[in-house]
Amino acid sequence: NHCWGAIANALDIDKVVVWAKDEGGNIVGRRLFALTPAGVVSYRTYTNRHGLTLDGCFEDFLERYAAHCGTDVARKVAVRELLSERWYDDGAL
Repeated sequence: NHCWGAIANALDIDKVVVWAKDEGGNIVGRRLFALTPAGVVSYRTYTNRHGLTLDGCFEDFLERYAAHCGTDVARKVAVRELLSERWYDDGAL
């Protein structure tokens, strides 16, 4: 159980969880982004619907989010804790 990871993502200002919703407003997926000196790092996509593919949507958003932040997309960069003592790092893409 990694519920402490959700708290770490909320505490550390460099991390943000982006949610995907269906037409009815129901959450169907999420992906974690982290801002680092090298750019915005992205993590794997989680969905709650079998066969739903959201990677393309999140990758498109990642590009626009990095540009909005005035930085680049960074790949496979290690992200550290800020306020949290630990967090669940499932490997940057």
